[in-house]
Amino acid sequence: MSRSNGLAPKVCDACFKDFTPGVKPKKCSACGNAFYCSKECQKHAWKVHRIPCKRQSEAVRNLDEDERKGYRAVAKVITKWGDAWKFIFMGLAPYILNLPEKGPKVLQDNCIVMYLERRPDAFNDATAYQLHHGKVFQIDEWCDKEMPKLEFDKEGIEMFRRGSPSPDFDPATTEYTCARFAFCHGPGFQYCRLSILPIGKEVDKDTEKEMRPMYTAMKTSGWDVVLKRVIDTGMDPDRWDALEDDFGDAEDASCIVC
Repeated sequence: MSRSNGLAPKVCDACFKDFTPGVKPKKCSACGNAFYCSKECQKHAWKVHRIPCKRQSEAVRNLDEDERKGYRAVAKVITKWGDAWKFIFMGLAPYILNLPEKGPKVLQDNCIVMYLERRPDAFNDATAYQLHHGKVFQIDEWCDKEMPKLEFDKEGIEMFRRGSPSPDFDPATTEYTCARFAFCHGPGFQYCRLSILPIGKEVDKDTEKEMRPMYTAMKTSGWDVVLKRVIDTGMDPDRWDALEDDFGDAEDASCIVC
């Protein structure tokens, strides 16, 4: 299992590529929650982004100063938490969705939803939230039934369904596909942050061998039970090393979640 240092860079909200180190990303000046690697990407994404941007900007303007600060603070925390765990989630997505047995179509047909709670003893960005529970949704069920309840607009729903801001995106013509995540948080899990992360369509043999104990544990005890233990490490080196030892040495991989 590769370990992120908790300082994973943000990705462009249009092309999903990592930002160039040392180059400041372009931020949407209206809502402040969308970041792009270039003017071209910002222009390309505007058709999709403009509606939630306008709605969010108006909602924030209608809040008093304390409420506005609170809203932005929460948005900042969940964004940093997602960035810290980005590479871990990219690595685990094929196993959560059972890619080795079901093939790449499982990535197109499903999304991973995590229900998060704030962690009172947070000590870095990666420990801001803990996993309450998780569920894999068939993509049409999530988009057609759940996203409207969370007040997503039609364009945002369709963007998440296809896995890209571009209406021309076709995973069949690309080397990579995407894994779609929804992070529900706040009182009653009423807030939701979406994340679309690029991943390969196949798992290489070395990675499959390395991940086999965790994969076995996920199949035995449930992926969200295992992922809760991973997230609880907060990427603390001592906790992470102990967890890696559990995965690597246990004869019965299911015992790591006992």
